[in-house]
Amino acid sequence: IQRSRTPAIAAVLLVLAAAALFLGFARKHGPHNALLLQLQQAAAKPDALPATWLAYAQALDQAGEFPRAAAAYQRVLETDPYNKSARLACASCLARNHNPDPFYAFMQATLLVDPKLTLNILGRPESAPYLPEPRFQTLQKDAIAGSRD
Repeated sequence: IQRSRTPAIAAVLLVLAAAALFLGFARKHGPHNALLLQLQQAAAKPDALPATWLAYAQALDQAGEFPRAAAAYQRVLETDPYNKSARLACASCLARNHNPDPFYAFMQATLLVDPKLTLNILGRPESAPYLPEPRFQTLQKDAIAGSRD
């Protein structure tokens, strides 16, 4: 006796679809969103520490909210302009936001602070789409020259 596998396949597909819906809902409304809201509230306080802004920026970055993450990383850099990890993460968010002007302005400022880090950032995959532009090529040349000093 051969049985049809169609009902079993349909049941598996139904379970997979339900799981996908649940995971989508949990991602949108679950614990990550609650943590993001808590961090947002903590960062909104006037006495928020740079570590709070950094945690908030990282949560926004993980959520794919690149413009807001970049702004939060910039808040960290206001109090600690030499924080390499915050500067690198901010540049990455700006690059992944696909808006060349803010990314270029940030990279110009980064060149003044740390030419080697500028070169590092421009060598990352998210920066690659910008490198054909003459202004980014000039920035890269200036970073190379500044790195030698």
